[in-house]
Amino acid sequence: MFLNLSHERNKMTHAEQSPKKLTGRRVFLYFCLFFGTVAILDFIFVSLALRTHTGTVIEHSYKRGLDFNTTLAEAESMATVQHKITFSDNVLTWHLKDISGAPIENANVSAKFIRETTSGYDFDIPFTAGKDGKYFAKVDAPLNGAWTAKLSATFDDENFQYAYPFIFEKEK
Repeated sequence: MFLNLSHERNKMTHAEQSPKKLTGRRVFLYFCLFFGTVAILDFIFVSLALRTHTGTVIEHSYKRGLDFNTTLAEAESMATVQHKITFSDNVLTWHLKDISGAPIENANVSAKFIRETTSGYDFDIPFTAGKDGKYFAKVDAPLNGAWTAKLSATFDDENFQYAYPFIFEKEK
């Protein structure tokens, strides 16, 4: 009698543990849950991507691409200028000479200082003309670190540009 009860108990637990039948309704439910979860996650990721960055790297990139021939012509004309840049004691000096080595004087020289790693700190400084084609600018950047000076000199209806990377440290 004791064995018989034990056998009945084993039958019940075995019946309780048997897997449910896989029906078409259950497969459809799993299918909808899986693809519904994927669709919800896609919607979340797309909305986050659209809110965080527009993807625009350069405004009017197509127009700027078409203007590339003008940029190439300007680059060729820059080959007629010899220059030397120094930066010491927070003074940026730009020495300009023409192709024959004569100093370029009476040029309109300025620089835009750009901090590549942090936006909002860019600034412009005009240069003061010195002797023998030398131009000077006292740099007082708001932050220490890596900067790029985008230099521009206009003379005799020509424009010469150059980008000069440098490290700025405030005087102590």
